[in-house]
Amino acid sequence: MIELIIVVLVILIPSFILIQRYPDFFFWLFLMLFFDPGGFFEGYFESNIFGLVDYTDALFVMLLISIFSVKNKVGLLNYDKDFKKIFYYFLFFQIYYVIFYGFLVPYLNNRLDFLFFLQKNRMYFMALPIMYGVYIFTQRSINIFFKMLVFFSITILILYTFTLLSGIQIIPIFRMERYQGSGIERMGMLSYGLINLILPVAIILFFIKQRKKINLQNEKIIYLSALLMLVTYLLTLTRREYLSIALSIILILLLVSYILKTSKLKLSTKIIFPAILGFLTLFVLFPQSLDNTINLFKDTLSLVFTGQDTMGRTDYRISGTGDLLFVKQIIGENIFMGTGYIPYIWADIVRLKSYGDTFAMAMDASAEVPIYGAFFRLGIVGVIFSSGIYILLLKNAFTFSRSLKMNRDKLTNISNYDLLLTFLSLYLVFSLFTIRFYTLFGDFYSPSTLPLFAVILGLFYSLKKKWNEKLVEF
Repeated sequence: MIELIIVVLVILIPSFILIQRYPDFFFWLFLMLFFDPGGFFEGYFESNIFGLVDYTDALFVMLLISIFSVKNKVGLLNYDKDFKKIFYYFLFFQIYYVIFYGFLVPYLNNRLDFLFFLQKNRMYFMALPIMYGVYIFTQRSINIFFKMLVFFSITILILYTFTLLSGIQIIPIFRMERYQGSGIERMGMLSYGLINLILPVAIILFFIKQRKKINLQNEKIIYLSALLMLVTYLLTLTRREYLSIALSIILILLLVSYILKTSKLKLSTKIIFPAILGFLTLFVLFPQSLDNTINLFKDTLSLVFTGQDTMGRTDYRISGTGDLLFVKQIIGENIFMGTGYIPYIWADIVRLKSYGDTFAMAMDASAEVPIYGAFFRLGIVGVIFSSGIYILLLKNAFTFSRSLKMNRDKLTNISNYDLLLTFLSLYLVFSLFTIRFYTLFGDFYSPSTLPLFAVILGLFYSLKKKWNEKLVEF
């Protein structure tokens, strides 16, 4: 134990000094690592450092040190009314989450294990400080975030492609059958971290360049990273990802054409060549996967338009059948406050399902469809309270996009980094309510995904503030 304390001190003291000297660099570095790009922590260390401490705990402490190293930041909440409003609403919901979801409802249902709840939900409570940190450092050093995003994306994606082609295990990979007994193999990373943002960044850059002149030193690397990210998505053979790719292109096209007043037809024809290039890259690198990809595209289109894939199979998550019937029943029995926190780990759910436990089946199925999961766990009251965050966010997003449209001629006066990431932040917000509508409310009971939602909020509100300050200067 003494040796461990000595090692920790030897690492922490120099780290503390370096972080205080270069808080911007280390904040963005620790933020990238926090989301485990490539899945190294999960794949090689099972997320643990020692005992109950995992890598997110250590990195969160480093993030806090970075935030505390910045002086004169408290007043930010007073100067930005929109950010202040959503920050405090977020805080209010977290208090509700602890008192009602974590304590009171489990207590009334005789399932209370409050210490276990706090342990398993600690990432949930990291979200608000992360949101605040992203807001601060976006004001200070958004260029560092952008460069790190590009660096991590190209590095991880090249290593991932090399792992698949060579068979040398560098990036941890999951493999599973697409359909049981089909022999069709799905491949993917255990975690993308934030590097999957590189694909919408590249699409935004490509569309904006059709209207405005942008010069970036790493432009070719951005496009190459996006191409490899596209191939990575295609190899997962996931219908949801395939549909998201197509819809993200449409959403970004509409967003760019609305703000910059560019022809939608012109932009849509420009994207054809990059799309063909993506399929050619897949064919050259993984020719055996091309047929599977094409067939899955057909399956996806059939499922969307007919409710069945090409083999006549339905998806219970869309039809609301199967184990979701148990979910609906339990929602009806706990309509107002939900079930509250249930102190089961995944092994418990698997074991209970094997015994035919319908509650365990419902827990598993509800996690597959977040809107069901929200009503299942939080009830109508929790969903109504959490929806206030969405309402505020959507209102601010429409206001922001209208302001950009009305002052589009002034966009040339902001940096390329601000320009690209402003469009990215708007895309991420609007995608929540369009492309990713099926995930709505899922973040509000998921400690592992809420920090990512917090990053989106911090990025969006900080860039919105920077834009409003620029308008005053003009």
